[in-house]
Amino acid sequence: GNCAEGFQCGRVGSMKDGGFSKMDPQQAWRKVEIPAILVKLDVGDRIRRMMNIEEAEIPGFGKQWVKKRPARRGRGGGRWPRP
Repeated sequence: GNCAEGFQCGRVGSMKDGGFSKMDPQQAWRKVEIPAILVKLDVGDRIRRMMNIEEAEIPGFGKQWVKKRPARRGRGGGRWPRP
């Protein structure tokens, strides 16, 4: 939301400063749980097809899965810009 070009996000952090939330005390993150699962490729592909996401090239990050943009009338699809 409040990041400038190049993901410079002020107090939140930035890529050049070592990542987001680098300034946060470790205790602030101790109770945070980020769920993750490992699945076989075919299962992952099936799950991905059920999600409202598409692959996009994000400058500085490469290919990423992102939420699909809604189609706009008269502008041909809702795709992210492609290189």
